[in-house]
Amino acid sequence: MFLFFFVIIYLFVDSVIYGNINNKILLVVAGSIIIYTITMHLFPNIHIQYIDKSRLLLTVGEFLHSVSNIKLSEDLSSLLYQKVFVEKNILDSIVWSGFIYSIIRLIVFLHLKICKICNNISLGFPLTLPIIGNVRHIPHSIYASPFWIGPMHTLFSLIGIFKLNKTGKVLLVSAALITILPGSLVTASTGALREIFYLFIIIPITSYLGFSYVILKAGRYMRSKVLYILITLGIIGIFSTILVMPIIGNMHYRLLESGTEYEIDGLTWLRYFGSSTDGCTGLGYRQISIYSNKQHPLLYSVSPGRETVLFSRNLNNIYFTNNSVNSLQHLYSKFNIKYYISSGRVLKNFRAKKRDLKIQYNKNLDKIYTSSKHFDIFQYTAPKYEIKTVKILPEVVFNETHPKIRDAGSDFLIETSTYKIRLSKTSPGIRYLGDKRENFLGEGYLTDYIKISWYGRSYIDRIAGCLLSDMNFSTFISNNQIIYKGVLKSENENWATLIVKYTFYEKAIKNEMIVANDWLSDSLPMNLYFSTLSSLPFSYFTYEDWHGIKKKKRVYPSEDYSIMKNKKFKSILFNDGNRGIYIKYCEISPYPSDILYKGDTIYNYSEIDIEFQKFISPGDNLHITRYISIGDEDTTEKNVDRYLSVGLYPYQEGIIPLIITGYLERLNHSTEKELNSSFYVYRELKYANVTYTEGINMGNEEINKTIMNKLLSYGIDVIGYENFFYRFTDPLQIQKEKIGDMRRNARVYYNLNISGFIPEGLKYNLDTINASIDENITFIIATSVEPPIEEFNREGLRYPKIVYYHGNKTSLILLPVSNPTSSLLRPEYNIEDILSQWKSTIDSVIREDDLCIFLLRSTRIRGYMNEILDLIDYAKNKGMTFTTPEKIAEHFRLLQNIYATVSKDIDSVNIFIKNNNNRPVKGVTFRVTVPTIEWRCPYRAINGRITRIKREGLNCISYVTTNLSEKENKTVIIEPNITRREFNIEIPENPIEGKIRIKIMDEYNNSVGSALVTIENKLYKTDEDGVLNINLRRGRYTIKIEKPGFKTRITDLEVKGRIYTLFNLW
Repeated sequence: MFLFFFVIIYLFVDSVIYGNINNKILLVVAGSIIIYTITMHLFPNIHIQYIDKSRLLLTVGEFLHSVSNIKLSEDLSSLLYQKVFVEKNILDSIVWSGFIYSIIRLIVFLHLKICKICNNISLGFPLTLPIIGNVRHIPHSIYASPFWIGPMHTLFSLIGIFKLNKTGKVLLVSAALITILPGSLVTASTGALREIFYLFIIIPITSYLGFSYVILKAGRYMRSKVLYILITLGIIGIFSTILVMPIIGNMHYRLLESGTEYEIDGLTWLRYFGSSTDGCTGLGYRQISIYSNKQHPLLYSVSPGRETVLFSRNLNNIYFTNNSVNSLQHLYSKFNIKYYISSGRVLKNFRAKKRDLKIQYNKNLDKIYTSSKHFDIFQYTAPKYEIKTVKILPEVVFNETHPKIRDAGSDFLIETSTYKIRLSKTSPGIRYLGDKRENFLGEGYLTDYIKISWYGRSYIDRIAGCLLSDMNFSTFISNNQIIYKGVLKSENENWATLIVKYTFYEKAIKNEMIVANDWLSDSLPMNLYFSTLSSLPFSYFTYEDWHGIKKKKRVYPSEDYSIMKNKKFKSILFNDGNRGIYIKYCEISPYPSDILYKGDTIYNYSEIDIEFQKFISPGDNLHITRYISIGDEDTTEKNVDRYLSVGLYPYQEGIIPLIITGYLERLNHSTEKELNSSFYVYRELKYANVTYTEGINMGNEEINKTIMNKLLSYGIDVIGYENFFYRFTDPLQIQKEKIGDMRRNARVYYNLNISGFIPEGLKYNLDTINASIDENITFIIATSVEPPIEEFNREGLRYPKIVYYHGNKTSLILLPVSNPTSSLLRPEYNIEDILSQWKSTIDSVIREDDLCIFLLRSTRIRGYMNEILDLIDYAKNKGMTFTTPEKIAEHFRLLQNIYATVSKDIDSVNIFIKNNNNRPVKGVTFRVTVPTIEWRCPYRAINGRITRIKREGLNCISYVTTNLSEKENKTVIIEPNITRREFNIEIPENPIEGKIRIKIMDEYNNSVGSALVTIENKLYKTDEDGVLNINLRRGRYTIKIEKPGFKTRITDLEVKGRIYTLFNLW
């Protein structure tokens, strides 16, 4: 990078002083810019180093702006840095090459014009020779350059510069500009030393010329023997100083650089305090790790660039401000810094005075060491975090090495071969997300925001919202899980339970978020606004829409957001064109539908917000599940799909369930016409082999055994019915009595065990939930979902939900009704439109594996029986099974105690199932996704049966069912029912770094296309000829080759460097 800047300056100086255009240097400049962009695309791993080095452009641009007050210089340097050095744009590189040529032409033109006016201009070089005294502290500033260059070198160079030719003078001025000017702007502890070091390209030449000139002049006096001896001794003295002075200087200053005696004593004392993994910082003390056995973050942890700037800013806050709590916590959580040194050396590096110090007044720091010569050590004591360890068994886990959750100060640190993440101990705030080398968040963020509002009564104008990373949660750890549990409050009133779970797998992270409406007793639906906010150093994002079509967007700098509304998507990849952060949403909750995005107008960051809104009924919750993975598009998708490939299916025997239900408001006071209508409906449905579920009023005034017996004779399923809203909402105690009477009367008068009910008009509140829990109710049919419209009102909304009450998970289940209900079966409504909505719901339920419940009251559908029977035939032809809410709820409850451990290969799955229930469970079903084999689904199940299978694209969705006895453990295997083929691999005998050709064939040497090849956790595919061309650096690699219908093969590959080929070294 120095040589690049040097040739540019050389070109400018030559044109300014002599009016020349050096075509060779101009070609070097243009070639360097273009070759840089190409090289950085080929070797992206080293790009970050050049980004850091090229920040010198920004520094020089800001300096020229401050001196000349011409903002164009700052804007041009920023544009060159951003477009060429950061974005590596080849077109911009060509444009800038042409722009530099244009500037040179302009300078030459102005030079010629000026020379005509001022023919007698001569160049002078005002030089001064600093007097070096006997000082102990030699500054590192640009003014001490003659000392650091060498006094004798400087002396001779002052003579030699006048002996330089035209090219040498340009070289001298260029070197001075590229070293002295940047050196004067450096504020680091090394001062200008790094910059003036590059003067080595001219100083040896000038000092030699100066020395030769002196010898030449001295030669005139060599005839006198005395003068000869004196001049000889002088020359010997000169060479002696060149050798001796560095030795003496090193001995003289070595102790000072290593530290004074009292500094070394203090650092040595710290060695026996704390742990060797603790961080310690103090500007100017590079020897911290040597004497104190502590980690120095500037040497080992802090990345160059913005992270260094932020680190310095936090240090400045800690030493010189009174409000440094956040800075202390940040440095502790990110770099584990526990110790801070305060001394004269530190103040000197800060360019501050002792009176400016505030660190001694910081209540979060304890002074643990002090000396009489201002050398103090302060210790930061991190707050105690109450982390509870619990035993929670996930439904499905994968049989792999789970990453360890490590303590990292105020954070948790989780690291695998695929990703690295830091999470706060007090909130689900992500502090780091990337790989081992790079934080993909940069200086940005990825966090969630929720806002809650209500409709009706005293809460109509009240709103509460917060960033989840700013809330305080109770934190729990269980194996490879971190669980955050908190309550969103407004004016100290509990409004909603928030639960955030992270499950860490080897290749991806599972993130679950539960927001429950479980605190306010009023029958108020919660209006939840949920948003994922991000500011990331990426200029692109790719999303997969609801139809499975991928679309790529580029984010351009803007003051205003671009908005994509009402476009549901399943996944999104924030990326830089090659790799990024991949997030995929699961179908158990609705997909997000709105994206707002804009690019930062100053920094290369993009703000991308994902928004979602939903109403949540009392006791209900929104359960969002998403997976996060790091890397390129193909690799991240494969990583996530692995963990989505196996899941517990909520319905028995793998059925697609449909429930037809209704309710009778009165039994004893129903008219004969109403009862006959119901009897007719029951009979028709019985003939159609459909079980109808009727909610019966079990109140004391409605008891009638005769009518009930006749109802039961039609084979209907009976649940409870109750009205909790007569003018006003019934209080909790009244609701308990009604539910208690309902269950008791059913048992006493009708010998029925009522496990669930449907409230009148689907109206209930949180007291209904509380009363139902106390009375051991299993389910309530109470929530409703609107019919599907395009991609809306579909996935996740018709799923059974476990009820939360005051932050606790209960055993009560909410079942949703799919609208429209039979209340619309009136002459003023078009029956064909209503049928169309019901059929659309059936299609959606089949696609999303959801539950379908139609509320069709028997007293209303008699006149539309032909249409209802047509709807039933439509559902049967689609493969749906008619069932009852009690069967659905009971099986769903039992599944809460079913656990599975999955071992997975590319086309086979082993599921070890454990039944923790004290009773048998029949029809336990797993939804297993395996790839097609030659566009077919030739799979079988061992210790189970495939009850249903369907093909979606290149995947086979198998519903594998088994029966489990009480406390039984069982292993079910899904595998191809064909003989697997084997791979043959063609690899160069002596692979050399660079492009390597790998060919995959079968045992008959036929090419195998679309084989998956995994190298260093990155996924590749062979082409149709079975060939993969890949660039590999020298080293040892493990290659994994997979394809459905083949035996997986793992082989090792050693790539040699080019030097081995040249010399045949092995």
